[in-house]
Amino acid sequence: MPAILALDKFEPRFLVNQQMIEMWEAKRYETGLQGLPTNVTLSLADQREITAYFPRNIKDNDRIYYLGWFLVAELPPLVDKVFYTLDRYLSLEGRNPDGGLSYLILGPYQKGRLSLVSQNYHQKKISALCEVVIFNNPSYTLCKLRENILYINTAYE
Repeated sequence: MPAILALDKFEPRFLVNQQMIEMWEAKRYETGLQGLPTNVTLSLADQREITAYFPRNIKDNDRIYYLGWFLVAELPPLVDKVFYTLDRYLSLEGRNPDGGLSYLILGPYQKGRLSLVSQNYHQKKISALCEVVIFNNPSYTLCKLRENILYINTAYE
């Protein structure tokens, strides 16, 4: 009788170490993006660091933009802020209708151990779009967007 559960995909221990998490992440991509575990394990320390940065440095009328399908979806509810696609910034010709500053956020799928893009992607996007990097840790980069950007959104390259 065939097994219903793949026991090699389960970990019986309640607490797992970083080595086990990295092994899961490596095996996850062996069969494409649908492998187990179905959810990634983001760095809690990196999340805490950026969520602590927001209330001290990002104003209510500031806007945060992301590239392409890289939503950085875990952060908006943690920092109580709506994130917009960079295409909106470009269609507004680099103006923030709320009167604040405009920032670009790059997240774990664009840099670090969970990156799904090329090694030079992060630096290329920072160089093309950012005036100054204001926050950086292993999982997240936040930078002030340049004004008057002439840019074709090639977030997926």
